[in-house]
Amino acid sequence: MEDRYGPLPDEARLLGEVMVDKTLVRELGAQGYELSAARLVLTLGETTRLEPGKVLKLVQTKGSRWKLSPDMRLSYAFTDADKADRLPAARKRLEELRKLLG
Repeated sequence: MEDRYGPLPDEARLLGEVMVDKTLVRELGAQGYELSAARLVLTLGETTRLEPGKVLKLVQTKGSRWKLSPDMRLSYAFTDADKADRLPAARKRLEELRKLLG
């Protein structure tokens, strides 16, 4: 496409990246996905494919940046370095969660 139309605009590239992330989110069985400047949040429900024991271990590990709220929202607080380029940081965390699939 680039040879015919030139380089993709940043917005189109960003859309492609978000679509890949949403595919990973669906694979995890999450009901929702939020990405802010400070954190990544997944809304989990009964359809999640993540193994509960592995999620608890992830959250309870000393120094973990992962938190699980009573309403089943799994969040990761970005480091300052992650905040500078949060899309790759979010993808890395989604891939980390992929390893917890049952």
